[in-house]
Amino acid sequence: MTISRASNRKSHVLSPTEAILESISDGVFTVDMEWVVTCFNRAAEEITAVLRDAHGSVVGGAETFRDLSEVELLRRELEGKFRVGELSSRSPLMQRLFEILPAIAASPSTVLVLGETGTGKELVARTLHALSPRGQGPFIAVNCGALPEQDGRSKTTLQKLKHT
Repeated sequence: MTISRASNRKSHVLSPTEAILESISDGVFTVDMEWVVTCFNRAAEEITAVLRDAHGSVVGGAETFRDLSEVELLRRELEGKFRVGELSSRSPLMQRLFEILPAIAASPSTVLVLGETGTGKELVARTLHALSPRGQGPFIAVNCGALPEQDGRSKTTLQKLKHT
């Protein structure tokens, strides 16, 4: 098979395989059993560095490659998950929470996040902070369980933190 160039593409009738390869937005080239390039799609032509000699004549091309298998694994892992900020979940209930988080973050209200240990309260708080108008400022996580409850001091401590 002869490799067609962009300038010849209008007159070149594409085989079904070439048509499929042309429809891919990533650069794709194919080789035969002797490693001779048999097809080079338009996207590959656009991203290939053209090598020229001292007279400006084309003498070849250079291509860079990157192994995207890890990126593909991550993409598959995230497939079907809902995301907002650093939070991700497959749960439809969490999707509902994710949908209202931006509105909550935009509000000037103080937010208290409650939940069992290990349920992601701090991640929710960090996401709210990041989405809020104050997102560029510092974030201070307060573990209320670590505050002493003697004589109502924890309530006073939280009120002081709120107004700081």
